Amino acid sequence: MSHSVLKYLSPSTSVKLTASLFLLMVGIPTKALANPSYPNFDQRYNTELSGNIEAIGNASVICDRNNASCADGLANGTRGNNNGGLAMQMLDIDSNGSTFNSSAAELNIPAGANVQFAALYWGGSLEGFGTTPAPNLTGFNQVSLQIPGSGTYQTITADDQNDRTDFGSWHTYGAFADITTLVQGAGNGTYTVANVQSNTGAGFTYPNAGWSIVVVYEDSTQPIRNISIFDGHDVVRNSLKTFNLTGIRTPPTPGFDVFMGAIANDGEVDQPDDFLHINNNNITDSLNPANNFFNGTISKFGNHVTSRTPNAPYNMVIDIDYLDLTIWNQTNNVIPTNATSIDLTLESQGDGIWPLAYFFAVEVFEPNLVTQFEKTTPSTTYTTGDTMPYTISVTNTGNDNSTNTVITDAIPTGTTFVPGSLKINGVTKTDGSGDDEAEFDGSNVIFRVGTGANASQGGQVNINDSVTMTFDVTVTATAGELVCNQASIDYTGATSGNTGSGVSDDPNTSAVDDCTEITTTAVSTNPDVVLVKRITAINGLTTNPNDSHDLTQIVNDGVANSADDESNWPAGYLVGELDAGLVKPGDEIEYTVYFLNAGDSAAEDVRICDWIQPNQSFVTGQYGGNDIELVIGGTTYNLTDDSDTATDRGEVTTVDSLPATPTCNLSSFSTTASDEVVVVDITGTTGDPTGLITFPNTTGQGTPTNAYGYFRFTTKVDE
Repeated sequence: MSHSVLKYLSPSTSVKLTASLFLLMVGIPTKALANPSYPNFDQRYNTELSGNIEAIGNASVICDRNNASCADGLANGTRGNNNGGLAMQMLDIDSNGSTFNSSAAELNIPAGANVQFAALYWGGSLEGFGTTPAPNLTGFNQVSLQIPGSGTYQTITADDQNDRTDFGSWHTYGAFADITTLVQGAGNGTYTVANVQSNTGAGFTYPNAGWSIVVVYEDSTQPIRNISIFDGHDVVRNSLKTFNLTGIRTPPTPGFDVFMGAIANDGEVDQPDDFLHINNNNITDSLNPANNFFNGTISKFGNHVTSRTPNAPYNMVIDIDYLDLTIWNQTNNVIPTNATSIDLTLESQGDGIWPLAYFFAVEVFEPNLVTQFEKTTPSTTYTTGDTMPYTISVTNTGNDNSTNTVITDAIPTGTTFVPGSLKINGVTKTDGSGDDEAEFDGSNVIFRVGTGANASQGGQVNINDSVTMTFDVTVTATAGELVCNQASIDYTGATSGNTGSGVSDDPNTSAVDDCTEITTTAVSTNPDVVLVKRITAINGLTTNPNDSHDLTQIVNDGVANSADDESNWPAGYLVGELDAGLVKPGDEIEYTVYFLNAGDSAAEDVRICDWIQPNQSFVTGQYGGNDIELVIGGTTYNLTDDSDTATDRGEVTTVDSLPATPTCNLSSFSTTASDEVVVVDITGTTGDPTGLITFPNTTGQGTPTNAYGYFRFTTKVDE
């Protein structure tokens, strides 16, 4: 999940201010904006996240590498072997007829990191005294880009560009394009940029051209940093120029890390006396000397970047340098605490330098209760009337404690709150306000969490601490309706005093900061006919004559949630015994089979089949001269044992002669073909019982009267 934690507004333009304010409220990184003041080095992009910046790139022109002086200059930067003394030609690595120059570089951000922003910068010289002009003097706003995994180029058109003429005839340009979507899709790998317009040859006005991709990425394993990118196009030669870069932010306490990058055209190692200052202090590292910062290197943290083609240490035409200034800054106290801007000064006492971009990643001490702020339900489908539990969890993944930490969750449309269901870390809280750390205000559930939380304010959630909150709702939405819910969190940084906010994410989807959604399904409309069988008489008596066993009791089978536990049986209905006591050959046993539709819809084709054990035989003529007694809907029917459905729907048959449909699901392991079976069709269109084409479901205890009943028959214990 990708989030920024706290966002701060760039004051540079009203357009940025409005967009940034909106994004702050919804909790996502600030979007790159078209820069209305380009090329004046205002802020292009700003966010705060756990992550950093990666910058790659390469030159687009080069000297003749077959020339020993050129090779020496590229390898060692030897004085005199620079692009002022050597004719420059197009650098073209791809053997593609559609390109006049091309070069490549490898992007390799950490595994698991997510690209938040990617900028493509390119620039150089178009024409100048004594040189061959660029192929297309007006086409400098376009280049060709080949991304990893693609074998073809696509045209990139600049979102901002600038060209200028200096020193009489020296015509240069710089350009920017937002390629975030492309880099997010392509990821790590080789990026090739081609058709960067440039003049060639040699002369006082040195040809130069190159490109760079600057990537902002989120990586939860890294500290929270304030990320800022400033871009434009200018020139410094035999002068100095100061840019006030506004929109960065440093923490209120020292000890923070600082990373800084710069992209500029035409730095050369053999042309010293160019400087880059922050707040009047020279910037330097092992590859970028204090008195020759722009020296034609592509470097990261004081090392040459070799994962590019070609990869000469000194390229003579472009600088792309990313520096770790943490120790430098802590030693010199250059970038102070609580800073919101810095003065960046570019000075040159001879070499011409054309800057394109500066970028910063500065550690900030802030809590992060957004990256792991999640809301879940046990299922994604619920039925109208169901009770649905919500679980909200939050972990502080930042580098500071939060204070006044409060989670608010609006009860979503299509649900109602279940009173008494509020819990924090498994401990029940009251619904009312003013007595503990949670409440339901009629529309929202509110949790004040963390150490010291009470009835009026949130508490402190320490680094790496987690909190879990739960509550229940009843689903009232109709079938097919979606219920979408999202919690919000507000808190304050213990060190900075800055406020933070965010919204919960559904971790079961790939989307970021999305609501937790369930689908409402129709209430089940399945019938459920349940059966209970009891012994109700021995030899016509309700007391067993063999052992005086009472057969008028109501006995539960002791099995939880079985048929005799259904709540809609009429009171006192299930009379009879499971164990009727002793019987002997010749005794007659009366069985009563009770039935009830406990489902939520009427049942069709209801057939009840009861197998008679092999040591017993069916007895006829026991009920009004007929053989089976059926009681349903308050009416008694005496059914025959014949297969005469026109008269009634009862019969006694054998296993091998059962009616075809509906099927009697008798066990093949306990029956033989000649065993007798009592068959009663409760529903039908002919014969008794009348008026029961379907068997209705019960809607309450004993209601309606034709939704339950019983039939009974008698068997004799064989001699």
